[in-house]
Amino acid sequence: MLFNSQRIIARNNSKKHTMKSALQVICLTIIFFSSALDAFGIPPTQTVENIQGRGYSVDYEQLKIKSYKHWDLYLHENQCYLGRVFLLLKNETGVEDFLAIEGEARDEFFRIGIDVKIALKTLFQPDKMNYAALSNTSPAIHVHIVPRYQDEREFAGVLFKDTRWGSNYAPYDRSFELEESVLFKIRDALKEQL
Repeated sequence: MLFNSQRIIARNNSKKHTMKSALQVICLTIIFFSSALDAFGIPPTQTVENIQGRGYSVDYEQLKIKSYKHWDLYLHENQCYLGRVFLLLKNETGVEDFLAIEGEARDEFFRIGIDVKIALKTLFQPDKMNYAALSNTSPAIHVHIVPRYQDEREFAGVLFKDTRWGSNYAPYDRSFELEESVLFKIRDALKEQL
């Protein structure tokens, strides 16, 4: 009986050693890639690339609506919620939480948010607005402004239906795709309003 217990302990220790080794490999891989990015002049900073990078092929610079002193406003590439945009905080080193934003950057955020809401109401008449500042998948401070619609909307010959009306906007329909030309029409309509 003692012999079997010793074998089980040895097997468990071997599994722990294997897990520890696997974690070390993962950590070394992360360090290697971080160093490689830095070596190529690509440090982890507040950039739109930190937000996209999840399989999208859209060039967000083409979807930029407007640049402000502390924020950039972008059209989100997935328009299953017509007019969905996000604000990306520029170069605020040391800010890791939305509530840590202070002074001029904070004041500018609220001015932009009000202007965006007015523009969306003018263009698409949303029934409700959702705001999300999660930063779970990206270290860059950004805030999504998501118009919500009880009924269908039509823009540029495309019908938009908020299939999650009355529920959280997420998870949203990641399969919803528009032609680039329609994305640009939405972007340009917002640019004209702002």
